[in-house]
Amino acid sequence: MLSLYLIDPRENVAPNSELTIYGDEAHHMVKVARHGVGDQVALSDGNGMVAKVRISEVGRDSVRVLVQEVEHHSAPPIALTVIQALTKSDRAHECIELLVEAGVDEIIPWQSSRSVGKWQSQDSGERWNEWIRGAVKQSRRNRIPSLGELITSLAQFQIPEKGSILFTFDENSSQNLDFNLLSALPNMEEIDRIFIVIGPEGGITVDELAAFSEMGAITLRLGGPVLRSAHAGAIALGAVQSALSIWR
Repeated sequence: MLSLYLIDPRENVAPNSELTIYGDEAHHMVKVARHGVGDQVALSDGNGMVAKVRISEVGRDSVRVLVQEVEHHSAPPIALTVIQALTKSDRAHECIELLVEAGVDEIIPWQSSRSVGKWQSQDSGERWNEWIRGAVKQSRRNRIPSLGELITSLAQFQIPEKGSILFTFDENSSQNLDFNLLSALPNMEEIDRIFIVIGPEGGITVDELAAFSEMGAITLRLGGPVLRSAHAGAIALGAVQSALSIWR
């Protein structure tokens, strides 16, 4: 699979057209990945467009490419949102990478009662978006997941009354993921978004579980081994997609 680089979605990309790439993407393409004239790479606007291009010229701070093929991919019919409790700062980057690689469409940071990590306003948002974009390129995804607003109180959070499912994952739940989810969700054809709640290392509090339950959450556990918060979201995404037969 070709190395992927992100471009401005406003670029007009068509077969046989030429584009000039500047900035960090051009630097990474030439100085880090060591691509040169004649090499093929892929470009994406992060909104479903993917183009196969060939490098035609390398400048001091730019790369010129010739567009060979262009594909447009539709958004998945069911969007996947993870409400991720803030993890320890040294785990946050890894957490974001795993969520993106596992197929998340939206990440909502959550300052839960037991979160150790702290949200540093604009700085944290910029870091998370940077990590999301990096993981998109590494995993060759054609869409950039969005980053939602920080949740500091569950009173801020509401799910749509129709078209959504809310799963809360808690290690103390008596219900495992090995039961038939499809039989418990007879109206899957009406679902267009799945919310997955991942708690902090100390777990979700009783009050928080009750609040999610009032929203209609299905509470599950991911099996016997207790996962780190930074890893649980990716495992949950894979398990839910597989259980509901919506694996991408």
